[in-house]
This record gives sequence, structure tokens and C-alpha cells, in this order.
Amino acid sequence: MTPSTYAQLPAEIQSQVDAIIREHKFQNFVEMTQAVNGLLESAGVELRFSKSALHRVAQDLKEVLEQIKYSHQAAQYLTEAFPDGDRVVSEASIRLIQDRLFRLSMDSELSPNDLTKIARAMADLVRADISNSKYREELKQKLEQKFVEMEKQTRGVERSLDANTLRRIREEVYGLV
Repeated sequence: MTPSTYAQLPAEIQSQVDAIIREHKFQNFVEMTQAVNGLLESAGVELRFSKSALHRVAQDLKEVLEQIKYSHQAAQYLTEAFPDGDRVVSEASIRLIQDRLFRLSMDSELSPNDLTKIARAMADLVRADISNSKYREELKQKLEQKFVEMEKQTRGVERSLDANTLRRIREEVYGLV
């Protein structure tokens, strides 16, 4: 099976084709085909698109954009539903990305090199999430330690913040118990 015309294009040209499709709002394929083929000719690329081939590319792009929109809405929902910062949103977002990348790798004509790049990007994302989690936990511990110190200082001494106010700040502002 020969790769599609789109798959044979360099990544830079693919991005420009995608931009033309978005500029035309996925409509008027006659004009869009002329614009894309004009781009290919000016770039010195021998390949040309038929109207139906460009329509398939546009449909694929539209589907990807809709799935990204869905993933964004799902992540936004999770953020609103779980505002406690317990990595629920981060873990769910990573799962959404992993799922999308898996489906993309199964449904498209990605080269082994592209799959390797995707795997590395996912590994970087997971490592960054782990680093952020460690930092968040360390910060939580430092804040807790500072609050304990402040509580000790306020016992028996009149200060600007009483123990009850410190407890409320800890619970309501910083989410610490």
C-alpha cells in the first residue's frame, strides 16, 4: 500500500496544507485544492492533490481537532470537578494524551521514527509530572512546617494572627489539613 499524498509531504509542507484547510474552514474544496497545489508547485514538490484526496485530509484534520477539543473539555471538567490538586487532573490528562497518541499511532501511517518521538515526548511528560508532584509535596511539607512554627509562636502571646486564623488559612487557602 502506497502512502497517501499527504503522508509523502515533508512535515513543514504538511503544516502549511493544514493551515490552508483551516483558513478555508473545511469548505470550498475546489478553491482549497488550487491553493494547496499552488503551494506544492511553488515549493518544488512534484505531488498534487485531487479534490477528493484533499477532502480526506481535511476530514482527518477535522477529526483530530475535534478530539483535541474533546480532550480539552474533559481536562477542564476534571479541573472543575477535582480542584483539590491531588494529581487527579494531571494523571487524567496524561491518560487522555496517552489514549489519543495510541489511537493516532494505530490509525495513521506514522513512521517508526515518529512513534519513537511520540514515546519520548510521553516519557518527558510523565517525568515532568513526577517532578511537579515531588515539588508540590515538598512545598506542602514546608508550608505545614511553617504553620506549625507559627502556631507555636502564637501560643500564649498576642499576635496579629491567632491559632484559629492560621488553621483557616492552612485549610482554606493552602488545602492542608
